[in-house]
Amino acid sequence: MTTVRAHFDGYLGEPRRRTSHSLPGRAKIEVREHPGQPEPGDVTWVTVGLASLASSRRELVFGCHERFACPEIAGLLAGVARRIVESGIPHFWGDLIDLGGPVLPGTKAEALYVSLFGSDWLAFVREARKRGLFDKMFVVGILLGEPEYMDPLKAEAPEGMLVTGYPWYDIETPAHKDFVAKYMKRTGKTPVAGSLVGYLTFQSVFEAVRKAGSTDTNKLVAAFRGLSVQTPIGPIRFRAADGQSTMGAWVGMTKVDPKRGVGVMVNPEYISGERVLPSEEEVKKLRPAN
Repeated sequence: MTTVRAHFDGYLGEPRRRTSHSLPGRAKIEVREHPGQPEPGDVTWVTVGLASLASSRRELVFGCHERFACPEIAGLLAGVARRIVESGIPHFWGDLIDLGGPVLPGTKAEALYVSLFGSDWLAFVREARKRGLFDKMFVVGILLGEPEYMDPLKAEAPEGMLVTGYPWYDIETPAHKDFVAKYMKRTGKTPVAGSLVGYLTFQSVFEAVRKAGSTDTNKLVAAFRGLSVQTPIGPIRFRAADGQSTMGAWVGMTKVDPKRGVGVMVNPEYISGERVLPSEEEVKKLRPAN
């Protein structure tokens, strides 16, 4: 059977950089960064392998687009893998789904984490559907419940994925319904996640300018510390300790809506940033210089 390392070496070429970390239980992490394929400089893939030094191999493998700070993401996933080893949770076993090509024969994977976007995601879905991938394993996708990534697939949208997204059609608060109505009247289109994020961004800047009484950079920086903003999805604030926004995300499962003929999120739950951001005490430890 083709191993993860052999596949990546054959498909992506020799890594340009390797980083290894020792883990408990005679296991190790290897983070490897490959040059872009097929066009040099186009995409950089980072693989994170969790490999046992015993007779059986265990690996976690992720692909990362160069726009998404691969080294930082690789470091985060290495930490996740370390937690898996230390906790004794059963590991993912060492086979790979080639993101963007055929599924390797004989894969034993039970779950797949996908962070593809745009045309890469569309191409992957169509190839994966041909091979019944979404029926064989549980798929988790960041942002893939957003209309930007569901609507272009129409009825081809995968069902049963766990995703984050923007279920504008299922948010019943008066302020959000008013936002959607005004957006559709102005544009003739339904909103996407970028519509909401863009609106909240300008709202936040407006409130910061009003609080600062100026557009001076230093005054705006100070104004954003602890700034509260009333938005179509409820109040958010920019934490004084680190400037992070507490805007959250919706998490739910995907399903094709037969009436609209597109994929939607069902039973979405809004997770506020307040629930998942590191505490201010943790931030101080992580950013001692600040």
